[in-house]
Amino acid sequence: MKSLFRANNVVVVAQVIAIVRSAASTFMSIYKLLIISFAVFEISGTIDVFKNNAVYAHYGQEVSLFCTPKISLSSNEKRFVQWTMNSVNICESSQGVVGVCYWRKHDGVESFAVKLKAEKPMKLSCIYNRMGHDDWDNATVQIFTGGDGNPVRVSPSYVDFNESDTTIELACSTNISAGGFLWYHNNELLRPSDKVLIFTNGSLILSKPTSKETGIYACIAKNWSVGGFVEVRGKATISDKHQVSKNMLYGETAELSCPVYGYPMPNIVWKRENEDLTNDSGRIHFESCNGIANGTLIIRDATYDDRASYTCVATNEFGSDNFTVLIRVKDKLAALWPFLGIVTEVVILMIAIFIFEKRRTKHEELELKETREQKMTLTAPNNNEKELRQRKS
Repeated sequence: MKSLFRANNVVVVAQVIAIVRSAASTFMSIYKLLIISFAVFEISGTIDVFKNNAVYAHYGQEVSLFCTPKISLSSNEKRFVQWTMNSVNICESSQGVVGVCYWRKHDGVESFAVKLKAEKPMKLSCIYNRMGHDDWDNATVQIFTGGDGNPVRVSPSYVDFNESDTTIELACSTNISAGGFLWYHNNELLRPSDKVLIFTNGSLILSKPTSKETGIYACIAKNWSVGGFVEVRGKATISDKHQVSKNMLYGETAELSCPVYGYPMPNIVWKRENEDLTNDSGRIHFESCNGIANGTLIIRDATYDDRASYTCVATNEFGSDNFTVLIRVKDKLAALWPFLGIVTEVVILMIAIFIFEKRRTKHEELELKETREQKMTLTAPNNNEKELRQRKS
């Protein structure tokens, strides 16, 4: 989703970190970046905002959230930063808050933190609640719960995906009135389709699954009172290996994406001629792809030395996959030479045609002249005889 903002902005990146204080180490918290655009002055622009921002926590686990401004805020401005749930400031209410909201340094940056107990599904937002700033964007994160003590039972407890599987079947049940369930895959709401069958009893069937169907599935009561989640695990698999080479011009920016699926989250390493590349945040650096860190390789201001084979290696505990792309760096005038060659050939052809036509025309003129002379030679004796008869008479 993209949001349009009109302003010289203050951008806040809210980083969600689940702090595990439970002995259940099998449950994994997913940390995502949240982006908030605080519009101040009139300008125009776009910003990508939070896909798949979620924390998956053990039931009763304490979770800490950090809303981190990208730039410094004054003491007065900090007063308007809030964590909210259902439009209520949880820093001033008792809606599941374990401790008060507070400012603290997180990773060396001043952040606005709050502690919560994950005892039910929650949607939280970090907002800038100030009069006259209603158009400013909010960062939202969803918290899902599971495990022992959770009022919702999800079966099976986990699924190990195999490429030979024709279906994946999941079920969600509870003794609490839920009014039906919604299903999410990696925090994206699932809707019925040819591949996705959702039943009123809380069951979910995935038809002809692929590696794209691995990840975390969460069932949430339609009234958001209870919920649970289950992991569908599978080996790291790169979905698109069709591109084997890439041509680029000297000085351009090359971008190679490694669309990988699998769960647990695959780790991606890029290699150049079988040697590991490092993210130097300069001319060569990495960006995420489909929510996977380092999934895209960026090479800025390409030089001829960048011509090489680049390999993406994706790995998780269930397996690995890789693909290689050859980058060719060409001169900026590389595309001009074929054009000049074609133009030269056309010019030479035109000159040849002109010379041929010139010679053909000259030859025709000579033939015409010779024909006329021959006719004159043949008619000359007849004229002389006529004149002689006239004289005799």
